[in-house]
Amino acid sequence: ILFAVFGIIGVEYFGGRLYRCVYADRIYDQIPGVANRTDCELREDAVWKNPPWNFDNIFSAAAALYYMCINSGWQAIMESTLDITDVDLTPSLNNSEGFWWYYAFFHITFSLFLLNLFIGVLSSAFSTQSGSNLLTVHQRRWIRILAMLKSFQPADTGIDRPEVGVRLWKYRQKMWDLVENELVELGWSAVIVFNVSLLMMDHYPADDAWVSFLDIANLFCLFAFTLELLLKVGAYSLFGYLQTGWH
Repeated sequence: ILFAVFGIIGVEYFGGRLYRCVYADRIYDQIPGVANRTDCELREDAVWKNPPWNFDNIFSAAAALYYMCINSGWQAIMESTLDITDVDLTPSLNNSEGFWWYYAFFHITFSLFLLNLFIGVLSSAFSTQSGSNLLTVHQRRWIRILAMLKSFQPADTGIDRPEVGVRLWKYRQKMWDLVENELVELGWSAVIVFNVSLLMMDHYPADDAWVSFLDIANLFCLFAFTLELLLKVGAYSLFGYLQTGWH
């Protein structure tokens, strides 16, 4: 999930913008004085080339992020993205240096993930050592009673169905029945998966037909999410809707 989220962000901001004009026989040396792709292709000794680590699609972005996690030379990737201008334009030194936040947030999040994983392993190891041999019979019995009381706590069943009163509440009741329907919930989940899939399928270069399809599909997802919001606010009320963290 971590690589997918940051990969989608990387494709959105950096996709197609890392190309540069380099010498045909020295692909790591950028040619100075070339403004765009057209000027580069007019030169016989030059080629418009993408760096080895780029963000043109979700797979390339994930590979670049993985390289950043395991290799200390990730600064070269960061420096190349800090110079981006726009598609088919030559990068300029520190033109987009504000993108440092992308790498800062990624490394902070990844470090916290590894830290939580390490703590989880330690907790799992220590949990096997319960220390029950040091407890008396009465202490063990008390622990069992506490565990039983905890298991008997009433479960949260969600937001209750509104009672029928005035005509407005009848409409709310119908909306509640609709949004609580399992098939409808499955439909919202399918739209979420579809939307995430669309974000992950963004790539460079992309033809006009594909871009048009993405625009229409994203509008459909926006309409579906807006409809879900309105239905749930109508069924649960605004306060009830905000009470549920999943929303």
